[in-house]
Amino acid sequence: MKFNNVHIIFLVCVLFSAVLFFTVPVSAQLSGDIYLVDPSAPTVKGGVYKVDPITGQPTVISSAGNFEEPIGIAITADGNLLVGDQQALGGSGAIIRVNPANGAQTIVSSGGSFVDPRGLAVAANGDIFIADSDAFNYYGGVIKVNPATGQQTAVYTSTDQNAGPVDVAIAANGDLLVSDVSAFNQLGGVIRVNPVTQAWSVVSSGGNFVDPWGIAVAANGDIFVADNAAPGKVVKVNPSTGAQTVIASGWPLSCPTGIAVDNSGNLLVNDPCNEPGATIKINTTSGTKTVLASFGSSPHGIDVVPQPQVCTTPPSGMVSWWPGDGNANDIIDSNSGTLQNGATFATGKVGSSFSFDG
Repeated sequence: MKFNNVHIIFLVCVLFSAVLFFTVPVSAQLSGDIYLVDPSAPTVKGGVYKVDPITGQPTVISSAGNFEEPIGIAITADGNLLVGDQQALGGSGAIIRVNPANGAQTIVSSGGSFVDPRGLAVAANGDIFIADSDAFNYYGGVIKVNPATGQQTAVYTSTDQNAGPVDVAIAANGDLLVSDVSAFNQLGGVIRVNPVTQAWSVVSSGGNFVDPWGIAVAANGDIFVADNAAPGKVVKVNPSTGAQTVIASGWPLSCPTGIAVDNSGNLLVNDPCNEPGATIKINTTSGTKTVLASFGSSPHGIDVVPQPQVCTTPPSGMVSWWPGDGNANDIIDSNSGTLQNGATFATGKVGSSFSFDG
């Protein structure tokens, strides 16, 4: 990688900072707390639950209000919850911010390009990305929402009018990973989208997929997809080759929807067909399945409060700082770099970092 007007001594120091100087405040929440949405419980208008990661005990955080059919959920860096509701506000669809302490609801964005907003994810800079299965004249796609203004921007539109983007996750380098239940001649698959350039590519399609629904990314980059078609299964996808491996199938999986990775690397999968609805913990190595919680009616989206990172304070007098968050930009001065000779990005100690080829 090439940098202008910067001595190599600063490069060494600041590259170290690229994987250390980042924090994820989670308000007063506890690391590992699980949040999920149910579109038809605890009332017919749905709600948000917090689930104890040890006991599986559920607590209603917010219900009714602006909710009509909440489907997706994500946790922001400050600990608030964002909920995607496909029928809110008279059917126009909305992203609703929920305070986990008191359940207060605030509309972040509604109407506009939304038709059927479902799964959502939050980028490191706070941008919200929503998979909408019917947006853009029913082609479906991904919409970026400014968390402060609610402004909507299209970042991906399917080329297949029968496509159905359902959920979205964010890779370490900032790319979007989108699960689509009916793209690729109804075979379903996973699509990678660069949210800046809007370039997209197919990661994996067909194979073990029948109805790929929820999607999550592990710390090592592995992609996990909950396939909603009975009898239900979880498929691991190699992010580089697209190779698929079924890591869990069969009861208590029946028609899995939302999926998340907990702080120990286990998967948490919601399944509304395991009546009265269940959250299932899956060991990614052995495939062992355990019902963590069983309640509600039709649990869908799920997310986990991340492990807080203990980070070093940036030293005074820093000349430049390249965080390595999917680009070589200098966030202190104007000494931005250019990737050369195979330099790329990979998962760091915190977020993404630079990866050099030797």
